[in-house]
Amino acid sequence: MFIINWECFNKLIPKINSNVLSKKERKHMEKLKKFLKDEDGVTALEYTVLAALVIIVIVGFFTPIKNSVSNIWVSVNSALTLGS
Repeated sequence: MFIINWECFNKLIPKINSNVLSKKERKHMEKLKKFLKDEDGVTALEYTVLAALVIIVIVGFFTPIKNSVSNIWVSVNSALTLGS
């Protein structure tokens, strides 16, 4: 999980209400702080990583089974071809 040390962040970045920043820069800084505090994106990222892991496990599980099932169908096809 991504954790921000707000004390360090505030020391590195000038205060938003400071006269050092223009109005446009303060607006961008406010958006940046809001974005960094928002944890909804982190939750979505965690679900995406979890879904990717589930897919990897499913593919890893079904790949060996695919070969066995394919061999069974080849045997069935051969038996039906020979029987006709």
